[in-house]
Amino acid sequence: MNRTLSHSSFISSFGGNVMNMLSPQVGENILEIGSGNGYMANQLSSLGVNITGIDSSENMIEQSQHHYPHVHFMRVNALDLDYEDQFDAVFSQNTLHLIHPPTVVIKNIYRALRLQGRFVTEFNGQNHLYPVFNEVLRQLVVFNIISSNFSIPFYFPSIGEYTSLLEQHGFDVQSAIHFIQPLVLQHEDGLRNWLDTHASSLFNNITPETKQIIFNRVEDKLQKTFFKQDEWCLPAAYIRVQAVKTI
Repeated sequence: MNRTLSHSSFISSFGGNVMNMLSPQVGENILEIGSGNGYMANQLSSLGVNITGIDSSENMIEQSQHHYPHVHFMRVNALDLDYEDQFDAVFSQNTLHLIHPPTVVIKNIYRALRLQGRFVTEFNGQNHLYPVFNEVLRQLVVFNIISSNFSIPFYFPSIGEYTSLLEQHGFDVQSAIHFIQPLVLQHEDGLRNWLDTHASSLFNNITPETKQIIFNRVEDKLQKTFFKQDEWCLPAAYIRVQAVKTI
């Protein structure tokens, strides 16, 4: 196999700048946090990386083990990592906004890395889907489901906040950016389907009827601005960070 061509093809077709930042090398030991269905871990494995994929979802681990039995997957929450000086790199994409407190995750990642090991991550940051979450919370207050000082159960930090946490825990931050990228959801029911799947924790302990009323109201409020040509186009915010364990 032509390793150089395979590496270039993977970088250009999946992950782009994130993979350029990670720059996986043959023989490296890399940990992926939030391995999901295992696709990324399998691609890294095909490049000659010794990859370990972890995920807190039993269903995701079962799927990834079924599809990629040659890759090492484990059901582990990033809050419970107990590796020490084991990995050349730790990688995570679209996961860390779901895990808090972030300080515990950062400490665990730092401990898992070898000296000069790198941490590369991309996840949702400050103001992620702000119009959507703002309207959902407003409706939940209207229905007396939450109080007005309630905050969403996700971690959407600013660049300054997150890089400061990394530096406080021994990392040397090499690069960090915050950017907006459209989240496109097909068809009129795309937004409510997304909320029902990715923000389901906001709707615990309410009746299906009330939930549908809230979905209707959110759609009515946002449709004029964000729904055009049979798709929702919403402002998704991301932070992308590369840091190195130098001490």
